[in-house]
Amino acid sequence: MDYRHVLDVNALAPFLGQDETWLLCVSGGADSMCLLYAMHQMASQSAGIALQVVHVNHLVRGQAAQDDFELVKRASEDLGVRCHYRETAPLSVKPRGATTEEFFRDQRHAAIAEVARSEGVHHVVLGHTADDLAENFLMHLMRGAGLRGLTFQFSQRKGSLVLLRPLWQTSRTKVLKYLTRFGVNYREDETNRSMDFTRNRVRNLLIPFVEREFNPSVRLALRRTTHILGGAQEYVHERAARHLRRMQRSSGDRAALPMCRLTALPEVLALEVIHQWLVEALGAVGRPSFEQSQNVLKLARSSKGRRLRLTAGAIVSKSGDNLVAIAAGRGSFKASGLDLGSDAPAREELARRFAVQNSNLPLVRFIKDVPLRTDDRDDQFSVQLTTLDGRTLSLQGSVFTQEVLPLEEVENDPATELALPLVLRNRRAGDRLSPSVRLKSVLINDKVPYYIRDFLIVVADANGRFLAIVGMERVNARLRATVAQGVAIKYDFIVGPHDGGTDAPPESTS
Repeated sequence: MDYRHVLDVNALAPFLGQDETWLLCVSGGADSMCLLYAMHQMASQSAGIALQVVHVNHLVRGQAAQDDFELVKRASEDLGVRCHYRETAPLSVKPRGATTEEFFRDQRHAAIAEVARSEGVHHVVLGHTADDLAENFLMHLMRGAGLRGLTFQFSQRKGSLVLLRPLWQTSRTKVLKYLTRFGVNYREDETNRSMDFTRNRVRNLLIPFVEREFNPSVRLALRRTTHILGGAQEYVHERAARHLRRMQRSSGDRAALPMCRLTALPEVLALEVIHQWLVEALGAVGRPSFEQSQNVLKLARSSKGRRLRLTAGAIVSKSGDNLVAIAAGRGSFKASGLDLGSDAPAREELARRFAVQNSNLPLVRFIKDVPLRTDDRDDQFSVQLTTLDGRTLSLQGSVFTQEVLPLEEVENDPATELALPLVLRNRRAGDRLSPSVRLKSVLINDKVPYYIRDFLIVVADANGRFLAIVGMERVNARLRATVAQGVAIKYDFIVGPHDGGTDAPPESTS
């Protein structure tokens, strides 16, 4: 009995012969110790690879965890393999809503990825066995996973890393026979017997019950099923990837999907397109659950909703005829006194993209009001601002008085003089064109995208009286018809990062 009895050498063959270093994940348990010794046997026979080991301590088992590492360290030294040690964050920092198993897994993966990056390693080798495959299938099936969640792949790309599972067709019984044959010691993790963990209940209760009462070969049957589904998933993945590329060419933005083309696909293809799209557009925070992918598809099909919040502050939002994915941090900030909520960074990114594509309308985020005056005169001003899309905006303006109002009856008091100095700011709750007309209603009726409304440049007087929005002539013309005093504004752009000159001729607004 040698490594060929436990490793899938045929599946490994395409990855060998590149004179690379592979990183083995070794916990000290039976499966990972079998992986270490079998891979060392294979590498010793000129397989074209060098090996390193990483051991991750989750800091929950005290001395027992330290003993695990000592075993892995001694075995690695005996085999002449370099061994890395990492500790995860304590369980006390587990995010609300995450299970302990999910937290441990994410922490472990992050530690492994950090070692791989520091060592310039691209292949990470995991000790998952055929029994793990059966357990994963049942766990994901009971959670209502989609096709992707019911497959178990030999190799998987995760960012710059390729994950390999050479024990994926080897039962735990065969693993134990291999360890006995070569006298390899291994550690028993006492938490594997705890019924507090879902996997342990599936391993120690559910599968033995099914073997006893229904099918003694259920593990083999589950492996066969997941291999069949794996072939189907591979086909769907390839088809979806082609559709995704076409959609991104159509939208002109890798983070945007045309809703009409997405919803025209069969659901199984549409869900896979959404999964690939979010992973590509959002990176580490973008790997959606099956339920989240379904919700994104529902958003695309619905005429009511406009955005969907995912994990880690990421948002999928409607923008015109497209869905747009935005990665943003958690938390909120206030712009000129208006609380934009926890999706504020995503809104700002959507507004920035809008500004790039609609360069005549300047958008700015003000931290505080900007008073306007020129040469100690409150009725004139000249100012330069940096817009969301990185251009420099030049604004000049002055207060005007008109003797005859365009409308015979006005809702504002025409005799009310402006309180100087004027200020620039973003819109605020309660801004009105007149006592009976809210600015918010006007913007909604004019179909101004919700995500740019809080970045429009508002001109107001010192008492907060709303006077104009830079670049929105329809709103400003309505205001001119109701006031005796107003403000005349001219603006243009100085050359910015995405243009070759002035985007718009100077415009007079009031």
